[in-house]
Amino acid sequence: MGGDLVIYFSLSGETERVANIIASNYNATTIRVGTEDAGKRLLLARYFLRKLLNKPIVTIPKIYFPDYEKVYIGCPIWADSPAAPMTYFLKNTKLTEVELVPFVTHKTDSPHKALETLANLVRKQGGTVLSTHAFKKGIPKDMILGELEGKQFRPEKTGDVDLGKFKN
Repeated sequence: MGGDLVIYFSLSGETERVANIIASNYNATTIRVGTEDAGKRLLLARYFLRKLLNKPIVTIPKIYFPDYEKVYIGCPIWADSPAAPMTYFLKNTKLTEVELVPFVTHKTDSPHKALETLANLVRKQGGTVLSTHAFKKGIPKDMILGELEGKQFRPEKTGDVDLGKFKN
């Protein structure tokens, strides 16, 4: 077995930022789901048009999962659900005996429904969910890594003077 893998879909760049932080910290390979060169409007138009025509909405990358020890899989939340391209990818990918860590990026106060939907899609395809994570837009790198390592963020002071520290 090799190292870790980060599979992600990103439209605005926030999920890509989180995926790159994870990849650089864990020396993981990254694979982006979707079309890198498509602008937001073009990608959304393609998605809705292909959905209406019942054609694939994203290109599914060929991945040999036994090459990786752990797979992180992430996407933004769209209308309280995981982004449609990632949902399509998961519904069309066998994950038998793959250990995954699903994550979502969001602006909302309640990402739990979308995160649970993402985890359930992984389980339905045969994958094992090790943990799940929700990262609010703009979260600092140390908080992302602390969350992945099971540390909780507790502010040292109230207000916006001190960001706080991670504590076990």
